[in-house]
Amino acid sequence: MPLSDRPAYCTVDRELRFLSVNDTMLRVLGKAREEMVGRTYLEVYPQAEGGEVHLALQRALKSLTPQKERLWSRPLNRSLDMEIYPVADGLQVAFSPAD
Repeated sequence: MPLSDRPAYCTVDRELRFLSVNDTMLRVLGKAREEMVGRTYLEVYPQAEGGEVHLALQRALKSLTPQKERLWSRPLNRSLDMEIYPVADGLQVAFSPAD
């Protein structure tokens, strides 16, 4: 599968701190790995607080239930097809731009 066809993917801990980020996510977000890994979602995107993606991440952490839905991303100003999966120490998150 070509890199451009791979979903953006990351893992975050229970504080929504980025633990790993794939190259597709870095390209889509226009960020360097050093700008993300070790920082929380809201440190990287403070304008996202209370937005659909932020709330879905919190919901997945609280309920330990996977979330799969189309959400509006304030930082990207577009809809994303997101999959959020709770794991023992946080979340695995994948997204692709919605058509």
